[in-house]
Amino acid sequence: MIRAAGDDVDNLALQMVFTTTCWFTFARLLPRGDAQAANAGRAAYQVLTLLTPYLEPEARGYLTYLRSKYVSSRGDSAGTP
Repeated sequence: MIRAAGDDVDNLALQMVFTTTCWFTFARLLPRGDAQAANAGRAAYQVLTLLTPYLEPEARGYLTYLRSKYVSSRGDSAGTP
């Protein structure tokens, strides 16, 4: 499902951990009106997005489906499923 070289896998894992652990600190730096950015669902959406370039084409449709569960079509956070 994922096609990546050793260094890419290590870097991807690091970016996923970094995004997950730093998301709420980052969200506090955004303008106050951007409440959906602080939602855990938005963090999950961003982490799943990091995987996109490494997925086999047949797996991308399912990843798009999973991402849609965390963020609605309006761009608002849908929350954690």
